[in-house]
Amino acid sequence: MPGRDQTIDQAASAVRPEPGEPVTGVGVASEVSGQWPRFLGENGDSIAIGGPPLARACQAGEL
Repeated sequence: MPGRDQTIDQAASAVRPEPGEPVTGVGVASEVSGQWPRFLGENGDSIAIGGPPLARACQAGEL
């Protein structure tokens, strides 16, 4: 049954990708260079190794 805007639900007829397979899209690769080993970091422990030093604290109004 279409909604009040009279559109047809296209979700049921959409082609579903196979789980684990890459999906081609219209995106554009970033121009940011560097290594992006994976989401949780090189060791998979969510700890950043190297990079710029981070402040331990900030004063009011610095944000």
